[in-house]
Amino acid sequence: MPMPPGNTNSQRLVAVCLAALVTVLFVNSVELFGIVGSLLYLFIAVPVAYVYMRFGASCGVGAFILTTFALTVQSGLSYAPFEYIALFGVPSLSLAFFLSRGCRWDWAAAFTAFATAVLAFGMVAAVAAGDGTTVSAIFDQQVETQLDQVREFFTTGQDLTPELQRDLRVSLRVVEERFRQTFLAFHVLGYAAFTLFQVWVLALLSGRHYSIPGESFVSWKAPEPLVWGLIVSGFVFFIADGLLKQIGLNLLIVLLLVYYVQGLAVITCLFERRQFPMFLRGLGYGMTIILGPLPFAGIGVFDLWIDFRKKRIKGNEPF
Repeated sequence: MPMPPGNTNSQRLVAVCLAALVTVLFVNSVELFGIVGSLLYLFIAVPVAYVYMRFGASCGVGAFILTTFALTVQSGLSYAPFEYIALFGVPSLSLAFFLSRGCRWDWAAAFTAFATAVLAFGMVAAVAAGDGTTVSAIFDQQVETQLDQVREFFTTGQDLTPELQRDLRVSLRVVEERFRQTFLAFHVLGYAAFTLFQVWVLALLSGRHYSIPGESFVSWKAPEPLVWGLIVSGFVFFIADGLLKQIGLNLLIVLLLVYYVQGLAVITCLFERRQFPMFLRGLGYGMTIILGPLPFAGIGVFDLWIDFRKKRIKGNEPF
């Protein structure tokens, strides 16, 4: 990708250094700002991707290398630099690479989420090999760690009667079993949601410096053949047993995210058509979290046949 015009070498150098500095601050946000700082984790991949999009590939790669070097110096011989590379660094370069070459934002996000999942699995495999254990053992350890936190939260309350605590333990056993079966799917969902967030932030920051390829979010639809994957995975989940049932469940969860995003696009279209104020839009998006993803994934699925947005979209500008 050629260097974008209108930027001097000094401006590019400053951008690379600032991107690296801001990324390092985001990585250390919890230590610096406490629990509130954990929200900044969502933005770790943004500075490098933004510099790539605005100033060119060489600047993006330079910011990535400088960030990795700074984290290596800071943490020494630990896994921190490798965690940044696999979960944030390479994905930020991947997303900016696809977007800067005209790839639609939805496909760019899908490719990047897949690459992140592969890199994360590779990192876990490398750690397992170094520690003389297995990937499944590390996953089991992570599952147990998170389940222990859930058990402690629900069963150590001072105001809970012994009977209520017993009922909670019984319910938690069911939740624990489902969590073990869907652990990988929810990791993939996390990578996908994180990547889509980066696309949204890059779109907000774009201005006149670069564009996000693809159709507008309010008119976005999942590829129609994908619904067959949803149907088949649901069918397998309900009739199969064992490993096949687990595979069907994980695929079903991942595909439901796709239609949840389409449901959000329908809701966003309604907000824009009715010109809802930002306060009401915020409440509406909040309801998508409170009510859970299933109702809005259902809206996305039925939009394939009902077409809630027919003849109501003006223009086709990205975001």
